[in-house]
Parts: sequence; structure tokens; C-alpha cells
Amino acid sequence: MDTHMRPRFVATSPLGSAEASVRDLTDAFVSAECGCQARGFYDRQVEVRVHPDTRHTWSPQLKVWFQEDDGVVRARGRFGPEANVWTMFMAGYAISGMVSLAGLIVYTSQIGVRGGGSWGAALTPLGALGALGVFALARVGRRLARDEMRVMFEVVTARLEILDRDEE
Repeated sequence: MDTHMRPRFVATSPLGSAEASVRDLTDAFVSAECGCQARGFYDRQVEVRVHPDTRHTWSPQLKVWFQEDDGVVRARGRFGPEANVWTMFMAGYAISGMVSLAGLIVYTSQIGVRGGGSWGAALTPLGALGALGVFALARVGRRLARDEMRVMFEVVTARLEILDRDEE
């Protein structure tokens, strides 16, 4: 089972420079009419998003960074959710972690006090269950975004030679 939060890939570009690769990939998304918008940043990065008319909560975005090493243009891509969804997941993990940590702290304090209760011990598994719930929700969202990710990846593979793929 793939446990990465955001699928990634590494590819090479047949073009001679990062700037040309950015232009080429951006043009590929424009001409593909795949329902995605692409724009280049800083002559080395392409960001691809689903068009706002068809975007939903689980719609992915793709970021591709280009770098030149010894005459080879290497691309590193990463799929992920929109920023607001990513923030929601990170907040869920942070809250779950804080609940578990607070449970451990309270429980160790209760152990140190004679006759203290042990309700703090219940918070630790509760926080772990919360983290598992956030993880499960992320997996569901990734599955709902699979078709859009596949379309984006097909446009990328038409222009770049994929070397390594870390995806389901």
C-alpha cells in the first residue's frame, strides 16, 4: 500500500533547457483541452490546476519543477490537493497529535499523584484514532481525484520521459 500523501514522479525532458520545457509543458496543457489550467513560474516551475468550472473539493493540482544538471533537464512532479484542503489535513493531524500528547502528559501526571484517575490514558488512543480518520479521509479524497490525476499525468507523459514513479 502506498502511504505517500502526495504522489510524485521524476522525468527528463527532451528539450535543451528548463525554460523551454516549462513553455512546452504549459502549451501542452493549453492545447490538450483536458479541463486544466497551467501556468509557469520563474522559468522553472509549472503549476497545473483543474479549471474552476469543473473543480471540486478533491480536485488535485500538479506542480512540476525543472532543473538542469550536466545538460540534462530533469523534472520533479508532485500531485497534491488544493491549499485549503491540504491545510485542513495538516490541521487534523496536528490536533490529533496534540490530543495524544496531552493524554500522555495528563496520564503521567495522574500516575504521579496517589489515587489520581486514569482518564488521561483514554486521550492517547483517541488522538491516534483521529489521525487514522484523517488518513482514511485523505485516501478517499485521493481516490476521488484519481481520474483528474490520470488526465494530468497523461499530458505530462506525452512530453516528458518518466524515470521514476511513486504512485498507486
